Amino acid sequence: MIDMNIRKRLGSRGNVFTLDLRLRLPNDCRFAVLFGPSGSGKTLTLRVLSGLLTPDEGYIHLMDCPLFDSSSRLNLCARERRIGYMFQDFALFPHLDVASNVAFGLEKTVFFRSLQVRRKVMEHLDFLGIADLASRMPATLSGGQRQRVALARALAAEPRLLLLDEPFSALDPLLRGRVRQELRGILEKSGLPALVITHDPADVEVFADQLALYERGRVTKVLPFREEYGDRPVASALEQLLGAAPESETAHVLP
Repeated sequence: MIDMNIRKRLGSRGNVFTLDLRLRLPNDCRFAVLFGPSGSGKTLTLRVLSGLLTPDEGYIHLMDCPLFDSSSRLNLCARERRIGYMFQDFALFPHLDVASNVAFGLEKTVFFRSLQVRRKVMEHLDFLGIADLASRMPATLSGGQRQRVALARALAAEPRLLLLDEPFSALDPLLRGRVRQELRGILEKSGLPALVITHDPADVEVFADQLALYERGRVTKVLPFREEYGDRPVASALEQLLGAAPESETAHVLP
């Protein structure tokens, strides 16, 4: 599904971070988790994959389609990549109602230009069970409702892949368990593959069909987590994996 081999240096002088990334996920992967401590490069990976940040060198393929290749100077813009991105804070426009927030991903203006756009917006709101919130403003919504609106906006553009950046961190801790299961069910129903970044073991337990472990800008291991560790407590499985030695060949990138 994803084949990335990129390098990106950020910062200046003595404060430099290098994303030196080699990541491969199989074509049959539905849900994958990028797991590691804060500052290890997970969000940068999503920004590079979505087209919001350009690597210094390397290549990115999504479902065998090239998105970026420094050798041929290929660099598809974010819209052409057809990748949905749900940000950590949901990034809803506070001055727009729910329907207009969802429509924003469909048109260059926030106004409905046709009944077709309005119909498509309402279809996605209904799919997520929030059609009755269409005229509400983001400030009047609960955390779980804001998450669904952000998800509806991402799905409305009909992406090939959905990126979720710490999708539960903005929610009340008491809501997270229920919303995790709801989101997994919604994504399974939509048939859309998703890439989730987190440092929360509970997210790994629900979403990690494939698991990529991060450390200091590199992927140290990629494995079919549910297949190999699905019958074990997730905390002990992660403890074993994180305690395992040195970076594997998956961490070796550009020469």
